[in-house]
Amino acid sequence: MEHKEFQGTWQEIWTQKGAVAGSKEDALEMGGWNKTVTSAEEIAGRIVDFLDIKPNDKVLEIGCGTGGLAQYIDCEYVGIDYSKTSVKKCMEFFQKTALYAEANNLPFKDKYFDKCFAYGCFMYFPTMEYVRQVVDEMRRVTKGGIFIGEMPRESHEPKHLLFKEGDMEMLGLKTIKGWAEPYQEIRFSAYLK
Repeated sequence: MEHKEFQGTWQEIWTQKGAVAGSKEDALEMGGWNKTVTSAEEIAGRIVDFLDIKPNDKVLEIGCGTGGLAQYIDCEYVGIDYSKTSVKKCMEFFQKTALYAEANNLPFKDKYFDKCFAYGCFMYFPTMEYVRQVVDEMRRVTKGGIFIGEMPRESHEPKHLLFKEGDMEMLGLKTIKGWAEPYQEIRFSAYLK
């Protein structure tokens, strides 16, 4: 896969990354997993365990990207992302259902999904108001558990949106320590079961 720096808004950056030529072996790099030592397969397994995802569960992933986690999750999966090129790669590489959509305006009926998760994408959202809208939408379309992974309190990237546990608690979510090495002390996750 071609390595280069990408410019613009986060949406523009993820669209540029998704447009790079490559194969499913490049999906993790296209999805930003190349900048971490965390295993996507391990994280997907932890999400499945945490939410008790069963093969017949309808599960929505917010910010699916090119399918870095989707490839390891066995269920009635649907991913959404605001990068059309990443959605296309997720479907092409892993034959997963993925749609182009904004996370704060989900194109699904109320309580359509059994479970819903987002991992490592909230830091790319534009504002805390957008985050509130996304959490409201996740609640609206989900019957059961919700998991939001890896929200940074601080970051090496000045463009990342930063969070405090109280931000999520005010939205009615519980918080736990982040899972990704080596960021466990500066990131946290939120959930509703």
